[in-house]
Amino acid sequence: MGGTAILFDESHGDYFHIVNTEDEGLSLLADILKQYGFEVSTALSLGALSNAGVLVVNVPQKPFTEAEVATLKQFVDNGGGLLLVAELGNILNHKDNITPLAAAFGIGFNPDHVTEESDDPTAYTPIVVDNDHPVMSGISEVLYLAGCSLRADGDNAFTLAYGDHHFADANMDMSRDEGEEGYPPIIVGAESGQGRVIALGDGSMITNEHLLKADNKFLMVNIMRWLLKQN
Repeated sequence: MGGTAILFDESHGDYFHIVNTEDEGLSLLADILKQYGFEVSTALSLGALSNAGVLVVNVPQKPFTEAEVATLKQFVDNGGGLLLVAELGNILNHKDNITPLAAAFGIGFNPDHVTEESDDPTAYTPIVVDNDHPVMSGISEVLYLAGCSLRADGDNAFTLAYGDHHFADANMDMSRDEGEEGYPPIIVGAESGQGRVIALGDGSMITNEHLLKADNKFLMVNIMRWLLKQN
């Protein structure tokens, strides 16, 4: 691993940006990470990985080539950290773009919508988590807004948090149909070589509008510490 900086990918049309100060931006996340002592910047190409400890890929609108997937697999295997962030369904074709990269680490993003099973299926309800992994240390609830469910497909992949009273809405009709399972995985981790990967199915939870709700902020700090092997 060449560095300790957290780099946000800007080379694949990523949807959320750390320079954006509006509700859908990630400027607050960048500021908070800096307050916790992290170095934060952007990566205009994967050539910047020589300075990176963690690369963040969020809702990419451009596909990763086979060569880029191989480069990122080597980056992680050599000790780097990778944070993959998606959204519900397959908006902007981002699932098609992020899937080959996630699959290299035994992680899958489902083209569905994690929906609350209640009288108001559009309610944004905090999701209770129960896990003793360092990423979940001190986390009692996270707010999952409009995300998808995930899969831990590989031998070295594992689920960190589930929807407590939610289901994976495959056809996204906001009602639970036969075969739509409850307790969908919403945060998945993996280890590969000397490095680590975290996958989130909801990018909205880390935006300026929602980062300070529930324990979302502390979850992100935990994630970065774990990816950088600081805890």
